[in-house]
Amino acid sequence: MARRTILAGSGAALLVGAMLMVFAGARWETARALTNCETSTAAFSAAEQNVFDQLNAYRQQNGQPALKVSPNLSRAAAFMAEDLLAKGYWSHYEPSGRSPFQRALECGYPSQNIGENLAISGSAAGAMTLWKSSPTHNANMLNSRWVVVGIGYAGGYWAMDLGAVDDSGTAATTTVTATASPTPTPTPTPGPGQPSQIPIKRATLQMIAAE
Repeated sequence: MARRTILAGSGAALLVGAMLMVFAGARWETARALTNCETSTAAFSAAEQNVFDQLNAYRQQNGQPALKVSPNLSRAAAFMAEDLLAKGYWSHYEPSGRSPFQRALECGYPSQNIGENLAISGSAAGAMTLWKSSPTHNANMLNSRWVVVGIGYAGGYWAMDLGAVDDSGTAATTTVTATASPTPTPTPTPGPGQPSQIPIKRATLQMIAAE
């Protein structure tokens, strides 16, 4: 099993975060019910549609194919944006320690081969400007492996989840498959207000300035 993770973490003021993971050789096990993925805003709002349109235009300008909408990554992104707003933290990892990759599975997406961009901005244009101005986030948006995307927005928090498996023609999944993963070694990572003990395996943290 091979993993590569790039994580851009948080600092002071308004920040952006990007996470990219390549997951190979997954072994799928028994299906289980969706957990911890409740959201009523998985469908695109006007602002989220704006980001989606800007993203596809930007990809095509740079020689990459347009992405389709993933109903399951849309739910994962919506949940993430709402959770960031409700709990007041700034990380790709939820306070429970759940990673974006496990969140994607538990929101119904059939793979952990995903990338995630986070931003804090009051507008769609502002979020896209932040992501384009950061090399890691920009590379994530223009990555040729992605075929689908989900976008979430809540109270200034943006989440963009990109995936390599096309689930665009399916309804939002009601059951998901779980993947056996080794227990990572805990590594201290900076949080919005205090150090976090959330484990991140083989990760690189970057502090990225924002608007």
